[in-house]
Amino acid sequence: MDSIENLNRKLKKIQTEIRDYQKSCKHENQHIKFNIKNSARWYCKTCEFELRIPSENELKEWVKK
Repeated sequence: MDSIENLNRKLKKIQTEIRDYQKSCKHENQHIKFNIKNSARWYCKTCEFELRIPSENELKEWVKK
């Protein structure tokens, strides 16, 4: 089993890789889903980057689905 120090090092490396991947993503496919605070947000389907808050009309259409 790895030590906490090694696990934190691996975690930091993976978080950096995710951040770099999200920066290079074009965010062409988007969808609305809830974030960890249970607020609806637009996310990229490819990289899971939180993009923006949906408008009231977008939320109404999403709820209808």
